[in-house]
Amino acid sequence: MSLRFGRKISYLPFLVCLFAGVVIGFCLYFLSGNVVIGILFGILGFIVGAYIYSINLSSYYGYWEVDNDGVHYYDYGTTSKRVRAILLPTFAKKMIMQFDDIKSSALVVGKGIQAPKGTFGGVNYAPDVVLSRFPTAYFLTITLSNGQEVDLDLAEQSNSKADIQEMVKVFNEKTGSKVKFLEQKA
Repeated sequence: MSLRFGRKISYLPFLVCLFAGVVIGFCLYFLSGNVVIGILFGILGFIVGAYIYSINLSSYYGYWEVDNDGVHYYDYGTTSKRVRAILLPTFAKKMIMQFDDIKSSALVVGKGIQAPKGTFGGVNYAPDVVLSRFPTAYFLTITLSNGQEVDLDLAEQSNSKADIQEMVKVFNEKTGSKVKFLEQKA
């Protein structure tokens, strides 16, 4: 028995950052005629691209799975771990939570994603691109016995209620405590 959620990280973020760095480097080389400036700004463009990707990495690549051994997930808790996952995705270390280590768990369901009130500017609506940056409508928050909290994204499966119900059933059986259902306030 194995339930999988989210997407695994691939080499796509690395290739996008590399492409951006090469394009920036070539453009500045052709504008300045200096190879050193082109190389330096190309490297800078690559680093900035990797940092930008790292900001929202767990929203796009929040892969985790539940099996009989426990919960397997990738820890993107710090910026260095996220950048390392972008540069070397095949070497990303998978973490495991044993069911015995789980103190409590809660399925958090958002009421709906809305733009924050009081946004300034000439726009009175939030396009889909902006809405995708807000927290997802579904996620599982797990509190471990050592006090650490882990949030696992369920955005990819938000329309697959059967997978979420099966995951809740497994958590109820394996941890000995019921998964709480929390509703975020809008």
